[in-house]
Amino acid sequence: MNLDVIIPVLNDHKMLSLCLNALDSQEKIQKIIVVDASENVFSTWKGKHPVETYRSSPGRSIQLNKGLEKSQSDIVVFLHADAKLPLNACKDILTLLDKNQNISGGAFRISTTADSDTPSWINPFLFLANFRSLYTKYPYGDQAIFVRRSVALSIGGFPQQEIFEDLEFSKKIWNYGRLHVFSQRVTVSGRRIQAKPLRSFLAFHTFPLLYHLGVSTKILYSWYRKIC
Repeated sequence: MNLDVIIPVLNDHKMLSLCLNALDSQEKIQKIIVVDASENVFSTWKGKHPVETYRSSPGRSIQLNKGLEKSQSDIVVFLHADAKLPLNACKDILTLLDKNQNISGGAFRISTTADSDTPSWINPFLFLANFRSLYTKYPYGDQAIFVRRSVALSIGGFPQQEIFEDLEFSKKIWNYGRLHVFSQRVTVSGRRIQAKPLRSFLAFHTFPLLYHLGVSTKILYSWYRKIC
């Protein structure tokens, strides 16, 4: 079995460079696929693993699906540009899915860390953002969702919606087999929370409820853009 890492990015090349640099410590990566919706597309990266960069229209669903289209590996990992995988993550994913055919995919817990360039009073409380990954049945995108590529294609990739496309994608994976959440943690930058602490926590903990209650993704996304 082989594995590709798919990274969507939009005007965040500094964080992307840090993410790619961290991936050099991972084993078993066939290639890294960067799908860039920025005006100036990310330049060629020289690292341990091959990196392919593709231009895309903005929209996380669009970008993730384009990365899936360009992948040819058995397993795909969808990673945010401001996140870093735990040690041996890719190797552990391949071992898990090779030995457990009843598992379709999964994700990791998260650990939110302070950005030293963005000082904030909220820093000691960033750990509160980690709780969502403990109680949600379906993983979110910041948890580095991984899946068998055949399953991802069978469910049609990510749905074309403005927000919570990751949640719907996780739900559909369940139709093909169990989801496994590793106890190891993806390190996620807390810079967005640091920039707007109260608004960010409000969005993280109320928007999923509003979504489950049937509020449309268009409305939620417009609110999200204003709040965060």
